[in-house]
Amino acid sequence: MPRDRARAISPVMDVALMVVIIVLLSGTTVVLFLGFTDSLNEPAPMFSQQGQVEISVENASITDQKIVLVHEAGGQVRAENLVVKFNTGNGTVRAEPAETGDLSDGTWSAGERLELDIDTDTVCTGADRLDVSVTHATDDQSYILSTQTIPVASEGFTIEDGSVVPNSGYQAEVTVLGTGFTYGAGGPNIDIRLDIAVGNASYDPWPGNVNNNGNPRSHTFTDQPAGAGIKVAATADKNGVYISPRTRWSNESDGWVYVLRDGDQPPNIAGFGDQDSASSYVGPYLDDDGNISLSDNEAIYLFELGNSQTGSSADFQDVVVLVTLQTERVTASVEKTTTGESVIVCPTS
Repeated sequence: MPRDRARAISPVMDVALMVVIIVLLSGTTVVLFLGFTDSLNEPAPMFSQQGQVEISVENASITDQKIVLVHEAGGQVRAENLVVKFNTGNGTVRAEPAETGDLSDGTWSAGERLELDIDTDTVCTGADRLDVSVTHATDDQSYILSTQTIPVASEGFTIEDGSVVPNSGYQAEVTVLGTGFTYGAGGPNIDIRLDIAVGNASYDPWPGNVNNNGNPRSHTFTDQPAGAGIKVAATADKNGVYISPRTRWSNESDGWVYVLRDGDQPPNIAGFGDQDSASSYVGPYLDDDGNISLSDNEAIYLFELGNSQTGSSADFQDVVVLVTLQTERVTASVEKTTTGESVIVCPTS
């Protein structure tokens, strides 16, 4: 290494590198520790060994989301040299801290806060992360003080063991797209009863038989909280007229029910006897490649009520149900996952 290069680096190596804490705030606090880069050309602003810069994402309200930088201790940083950038993998956006409030004197000092808006158009690009970088930059030098990745999620839902679990408060429209379950090929329709479980509550929105050529039919569940999963149960021939009564729950993960979302491929199985195939029931929701084409707020359930998961009678179109979630969110917000992780949640596209 040339001597001038070595001299340029040595002051940085002699100074204990600042520890950066990234905090995501949404009710409780999650703390992650990061170190500095060790490839600097000139000394970065000096901070004490115990000095810290705290960067947080704060969920003040549904319309007031902030990324907050808190200078905990150490040397001053000139406001004109402070650069914050957001990157979602689809491009970098520079977030300019306003030179007002704690920056009104032109410096960023210990104990001072900088607040940056979380712009929905910047954050919600379809990516699953937001990379935040804080840099000290001059005309000819640039030093990365901190980088951190914050998870970004759609406000839609996850599918957990056959349940559609919304990530935020919602209302849900449950629609029976079609049914096709007969006693033998070309035989009479077998009665089907549907039950819907939303969170801990169970509902019977269409009392009696739904396999009566009266589909599609819909029911809306309003004012449901985040995390209240939606499960569907189909019971065939409850009174045992043609077959032994049997019930299939979507959340039992035993192979009798498919729960599909955008991009999934439906079973490529012909309908039993003269019944339509599963693909034909979901035809309006298929793309040119035969995959499910849904919005981020939709899911489809395919039920098999026969006594086999293979063979000609296993057509997985005995009941076809569409779930459509609706919310009023128009901006990104910070939410907690079921594991306690803080994420930025984007509106459904």
